[in-house]
Amino acid sequence: VIDEAFETVCRWHPVGKLVDNVKWAKLSRKMRFLSNVKNSKHEIDMAFVRHNLDRKLDLKRFHAIFEDIASTQHPSLPAQEAVSKVVWASIVMLPDVKKMMWNEAKRMSIEVEVRRVCAQTRIAARVRARQHLARYLEAKAAAVVIASRVRQYLARLFVTKLLRHLRESEEYKLRTKCARAIQTEWRRYFWRSRFLGHQREM
Repeated sequence: VIDEAFETVCRWHPVGKLVDNVKWAKLSRKMRFLSNVKNSKHEIDMAFVRHNLDRKLDLKRFHAIFEDIASTQHPSLPAQEAVSKVVWASIVMLPDVKKMMWNEAKRMSIEVEVRRVCAQTRIAARVRARQHLARYLEAKAAAVVIASRVRQYLARLFVTKLLRHLRESEEYKLRTKCARAIQTEWRRYFWRSRFLGHQREM
C-alpha cells in the first residue's frame, strides 16, 4: 500500500520519480497526518527534515517517514501495528491506492473462489471416482458369481449328457448282445428240431 501511495504521489504534477517537499506537504494536508497531535504541522515538517535527501524522498525514505509518523501518532503501539493503523486510516483513501486495493481485493477473492471451485471439483471427482469404483467392484463381483453359476450349470449339463450317452451306449451294447444270443439259441433250436424230426422219419 505504501509503495502504491509513493507511485501515486510521484505522478502528481510535476511528475517525477521522487517525492519533494511540496508533494509531501500536499499529501500531509490531504491525509491529515498527526491530526490528534499538538502542533502537527511542525511535527510533519520535522519528519520530512529528518528523512529527506536533497529535499526529496525515495521509496525507502518514504517508508521511513511513515514509520516516524506512526510512532509519533501511536507511541503506545508496536511499530508495525502503528504503521498499519496510519496507512489504513489515511493513504488507502487515495484514488489510485483505493483502485489498487480494490483490484487486489478482487484478485484475492477470485483466487479464493478459484481455490474453492478447484477443491470442490477435486472432492466431487474423488467422490464420483469412489462411487464408480464401488459400482464397478459390485458389478464385477456379481459378474464373477453369475459366471461361476453358469459354468457350474453348463458343467452339470455336460456331465449329465455324457453320462446319458454312456448309459445309452451300454444299453445298446447289451441289447445287441442279447439279440445275438437269442438269435443263436433260436437257430440252434430250429435246426435241432428239424434234425430230430428227420431222424424220426427215417
